[in-house]
Amino acid sequence: MAAFGYFSDRKQVDASHFDVGALYLDGQALMNQQRWFTAEARFRQVLAVAPSHGLARAHRAICLFNMSRENEAIREAERAVLTHPRESYTHFALGVVRHALGKLKQAERSVGKALRIDPENNSYRNRLESIETALLLARKR
Repeated sequence: MAAFGYFSDRKQVDASHFDVGALYLDGQALMNQQRWFTAEARFRQVLAVAPSHGLARAHRAICLFNMSRENEAIREAERAVLTHPRESYTHFALGVVRHALGKLKQAERSVGKALRIDPENNSYRNRLESIETALLLARKR
């Protein structure tokens, strides 16, 4: 049975005929443009064809969060971590969503794990510092 997805014109297409890598890269480019709805649709297409694509799942979580679908974002990010625990970005994405939701201790753990996997990543380090600062401010209150 073929997997189906939608492009922005809402025309249904057979997603199995598309290069998963190209769809994933398109989703990343759309995220960089903050086109969350269209990017989320691309990552959904990737996952329809390759359900174990952990990075697509993590990026989709970020899109969902930016679409104000917080509960789905948490579930998708947690699923990405469960299926790809050695991939630093899955932990980072979960940490970003938790941080934005004010779950600072959980965010600290997630981003800390991402940084342990990829200790040279400055984005991870900067996010962890931001979370630690927020935790310090919260303790002072």
